[in-house]
Amino acid sequence: MVSSSPYPPIDIPGVDLWQFLFERQDREWPDDHSEFQPCYVLFLSTYLTAIYISPDEGREYTFCDIRADAIRFGASLVSSWNWQKGDALSLFLFNSIDTPMLMWGCHWAGGVVVLSSPASTAREYAFQLANSQAKAIITSESLLHIVVNAAWIARIPKDRIVVVDEFGDSHFNRLSDIQHQHIPEAALKRKVKLNPAADHAFICYTSGTTGLSKGVGLTHTNIIVNILQNRACDAEHLTWNGGTADGGADRIMAFLPFYHIYGTFKPT
Repeated sequence: MVSSSPYPPIDIPGVDLWQFLFERQDREWPDDHSEFQPCYVLFLSTYLTAIYISPDEGREYTFCDIRADAIRFGASLVSSWNWQKGDALSLFLFNSIDTPMLMWGCHWAGGVVVLSSPASTAREYAFQLANSQAKAIITSESLLHIVVNAAWIARIPKDRIVVVDEFGDSHFNRLSDIQHQHIPEAALKRKVKLNPAADHAFICYTSGTTGLSKGVGLTHTNIIVNILQNRACDAEHLTWNGGTADGGADRIMAFLPFYHIYGTFKPT
């Protein structure tokens, strides 16, 4: 029987998010400019392979940058804190170009990313930390006054708080220090095995308008299906090269909050 559905069929691969995003063999886009011939690079916009761009900071990440930095961050979690499958990493940040790398690095290590609104009070955030059983926190200098109080309530040690900013209070771990620590080559090999249909990739917390905020667990398969659904709808309109070999990449302006799952994954 022939289906009359107007929607395209979607094949769901039995892989986790890291494998889906970074280990696929059917990617159309290049890892980096280095994959092009030197003479061809002269005619390319830098936006062609920069998949994340922060105009305020003048920073950008290519696919290759994200993958390499995420692996180092994930390996540092395992090396520094004996990260185990299912451990939760809380991100308490405003929109940051480092957010994707932090998420994928946590997933590389088999962890769960906990997304919380930085508009939460210390007590609200402490509930989310305890409820998700977060093992560590990534935040920014401007939010430390909330994070420190919340971590104390949730009994998360101070040395499990990492600050993304380069300058400020030296009493806390810096993301750059973690990224630049020596990691043995063997530790950069991924060993974790996940069940994509059962293991959580994210826990997202509601605003708690009518009471305590609720944590919504999303599996790796949940997110992959959503990405494939978006691709089925938008593939004809959004391409990595503008639809031609030298047309320049199509772009999405990411103004939605990254701590909201829609803001995190619509650009992906």
